[in-house]
Amino acid sequence: MSPHSHAARSEVRRLLTRRVAPVVVLVCVVVLAGGYALGYLRTAAARAGRGARPVHLGVYRDGTFAGWGQGVHGRIQAEVVIRRGRIAEARIATCRMRYPCSMIAALPAQVTARQSAEVDIVSGASDSAEAFSLAIDHALASAARSGREP
Repeated sequence: MSPHSHAARSEVRRLLTRRVAPVVVLVCVVVLAGGYALGYLRTAAARAGRGARPVHLGVYRDGTFAGWGQGVHGRIQAEVVIRRGRIAEARIATCRMRYPCSMIAALPAQVTARQSAEVDIVSGASDSAEAFSLAIDHALASAARSGREP
């Protein structure tokens, strides 16, 4: 092995670690930030497009009510339990989505806490979250007292 080849390899290694590595890190950061920003804009646009739904407390009949929500990747059946005119519980009854509903498992608790079908859009499961929200809307429409629609 010649001394020049060892020196050349050392020089290449030094250049890679000093000049290329920071560029690779910068590119990775830009790609991650861009993906995050795109996801944020997509969910913000989806929320704005849905419009705000009013919360109607005490306008529901007591009982258990089910509704279906359709998405691009399938459909979800959700159930709401109404006690004393309020949402006491919400759950995913049937999941026929292309992707697992475990990704939106936290959404039923949001329905109960917010007393509304307004739930967060889940990154990577936005279609499932939308289908769940629609299913809750339909269940609450079934639970609405006659003459009043939520």
